[in-house]
Amino acid sequence: MSNNSSKARKTYNNVLDIVVSGLVLTGIFVMSIRHISEPDPFWHIATGNYILSSLSIPRFDPFTFTMSHIPWTPTEWLSEVIFSLIFKVAGFPGLILFTSLAYISTFLILLLLVRTKKISPVIILSLLAVIGIDRLRHCHPRPQIFTYIFLAYFSFALDSFITGRSRRLWHIPLLMVLWVNLHAGALSGLALIATIVLAETIKKFAGSDTALDGPKIISLVSLLVMTFLAIFLNPNGYDLIPWVLKHPEVNKGVGNIEFFSMSFSNPAARSGLILICMLAAFMALSFRSLELRDILVAGVFLPPALMMQRASAEFFIVTFPAFATAISLGMRRLPRRIKWAPGKAISALIPLVVLAAMIARYLNSAPFVHSLGKDVDPKYYPLSAISFIKKSLKGPVFNDINLGGAFILETYPEHKAFWDTRFHSDEMYLDTIRKIEGDPVRFQEFLDNYGIEVGLLEKDSKELSRVMFPTDRWALLYWDDWANVFARRNGVNSKVISKLEYHFVDPAGIVSKDALQNPSVLASLKKEIDRVLRDGPLSSRALLALAQIEAKQGHLEEAIDRCIQAIDINPSNESAYNSLGTFLARKGDMKGAEKALRSAIEWNPGFAMSYTNLGILYAQQGQRNKAQRFLMKALSINPSLPEAHLYLGMVLLSMQNKAGALSHLSDTLRLDPHQEKAEDIQRLIRQIEGK
Repeated sequence: MSNNSSKARKTYNNVLDIVVSGLVLTGIFVMSIRHISEPDPFWHIATGNYILSSLSIPRFDPFTFTMSHIPWTPTEWLSEVIFSLIFKVAGFPGLILFTSLAYISTFLILLLLVRTKKISPVIILSLLAVIGIDRLRHCHPRPQIFTYIFLAYFSFALDSFITGRSRRLWHIPLLMVLWVNLHAGALSGLALIATIVLAETIKKFAGSDTALDGPKIISLVSLLVMTFLAIFLNPNGYDLIPWVLKHPEVNKGVGNIEFFSMSFSNPAARSGLILICMLAAFMALSFRSLELRDILVAGVFLPPALMMQRASAEFFIVTFPAFATAISLGMRRLPRRIKWAPGKAISALIPLVVLAAMIARYLNSAPFVHSLGKDVDPKYYPLSAISFIKKSLKGPVFNDINLGGAFILETYPEHKAFWDTRFHSDEMYLDTIRKIEGDPVRFQEFLDNYGIEVGLLEKDSKELSRVMFPTDRWALLYWDDWANVFARRNGVNSKVISKLEYHFVDPAGIVSKDALQNPSVLASLKKEIDRVLRDGPLSSRALLALAQIEAKQGHLEEAIDRCIQAIDINPSNESAYNSLGTFLARKGDMKGAEKALRSAIEWNPGFAMSYTNLGILYAQQGQRNKAQRFLMKALSINPSLPEAHLYLGMVLLSMQNKAGALSHLSDTLRLDPHQEKAEDIQRLIRQIEGK
């Protein structure tokens, strides 16, 4: 009877573990299915297409007309072939699902690894839920997804060998040959093996009771040598290593945040740093009971993770077993009354509660919810704008660097891009374009040298704005929510310009301040906006422009309705939320205005105008401290906002801070000396000065 009861309990616990493990992994998998929201996957697919069609790996850049002379051999050619094949069969949805499956496979391997140790499933699955959800930012259809799987498997295979569960290591060098052609992150696998060899050698010479015997250490050293040699079995050979070492510095130079160091001031890195601090605390608490290899692995992989956010994923993969072990050892120090009862159903709820809490944290973010799905973010893949160029325009195209991948995938080989986000394009930006992008004259000479006839720019492009594509030389021919298309005047597209040019639309904000002050211009502008809504896809920017015109004409309800329509079409249009907030405030709906303005900030934390308008809203309601905080935030983002200076000056004056008020009121006149309230501001300044 006792044996039957014991078997039933064991079966029950096993089934419970499987069910909870499945739920945790499923939760991570579902949350990882997100739109492609970066530019790199597109040129990766295009590279795979090239290799499959030519049956060769390129030695020079085939996709750009500016860098076709530059040697370029893709380090991740095998990944790109796989991506291309998936894309041909299942499109972007298939590629996204494949990425999510690869991501969850990494955590499945880690789960199998840690379950071989005497650690409570509650700890393992709770930690798995935390790290799996927290590291979703690294789940992208890029070659590095293969590094996560291989690194997890190498950890599993090495642990199996060291603990005696397996005697096989011969397949590791073969996998390394595969890995190094999938992604240059294979070097992290080599670092893992070298660190473990060092740890076990130290233990052997120190005479540790748990040291491996001589033959096993020789096997590990042989493995290290063979995997090191396997690293060079790739099209780039030895050059792979200096390329990897140079890659982070160049990416930092072009502002790629993935390659910036981790900092508590960066919300995207904060949670990772908290987890690292937790790991350090638990490892310190259980230092004497941990394996030397776990300590050394954490020490080797920690500096790259701290110096480069992108490397944090690899850090959490290789330290996951040590993290779970350290937590388990640390929990044993807790008083018995606050420990959970292993094997009971109530304990099984703990990982699910942790998972639900992590998911709820992300689902509370509108941008994250909007990112869920199996599509592409048109911000990086403006298909309509690219199709317009293919169909209507001729000549070399200058494209925003983030649109290069999409342009290559959609138009190659008929068209070639100016540049894209590959490594040598980043170097070109650092060497050339960054030096001239603020100088319209030099920039025009640069475009002339390359014979550029068409410009494809991101809608929010700041560096390559209308100033760099002036009206007297460039005509605006197409615009939507994601991109603007310009054509050179007196060039090969002159006939198209005569038919399709937008004469009154401001590509930056659609409706310029000057247009709002001129009824005849406003009427012509409205006709051009109506043309966009009639001929092209529904445009949130066009609807927002109509809302601004309606508001100027005193039709506040119609303006509010237009803003709501604009948000329905494009929920990420922060300008629509901002305008909606200002219109609702004018209507007297202060709660609705506050909600809309906060939504604008949620979508774009760097949107200074929304901080300004929210500060003005609080100032009008007498909430001076809130008003001061938001107005100061606006000016920290953009110090050249006259309205923010004006209202901050008024708020400070009401708080009896005359010196601060005087400074900001003077700044608003300096920035906009011809504003409507200029005389009133000057009078107020004289009063403060006592004149």
